[in-house]
Amino acid sequence: MGDYINLDDLISKNTYYQFDIQNDNLTLNAIGEGTTIGNFLIKDELGKNKDYILTSSLYYKNQIDKNKFIPLINIKNENSSYSICVIVYEDIHVNTNIKNFDIYFVYQQSNIRRMILEKNINRENIIEILFECVLNLDVNIF
Repeated sequence: MGDYINLDDLISKNTYYQFDIQNDNLTLNAIGEGTTIGNFLIKDELGKNKDYILTSSLYYKNQIDKNKFIPLINIKNENSSYSICVIVYEDIHVNTNIKNFDIYFVYQQSNIRRMILEKNINRENIIEILFECVLNLDVNIF
């Protein structure tokens, strides 16, 4: 009998990253690895018509750039999208505190709009703040 080959060793795996926000501190953390990436599903069938999903954004390192909107958490369906995003104004390094950034609520219905948010968002309240921003638009999804 010949030697066995572990096929997992032949598949190229990439590291997944996710941002952790704690008010005025932002950190990019490695959270796992795999062969494909997608957003992390928090809740599906959300909203009064059960047509929205709530996701947390995951990234490969080469998808993350400074001076661009980077979604952290999203509510979306086929017609609209609502996100809390950051724009980072400095080089982004893993497990290093990022101080120079802004937080935005970004939404798209027929066109894309954004508004800057205060740096009072953390992992405990980010979903609540996203829901509040959506409700403040008088969008009747819940």
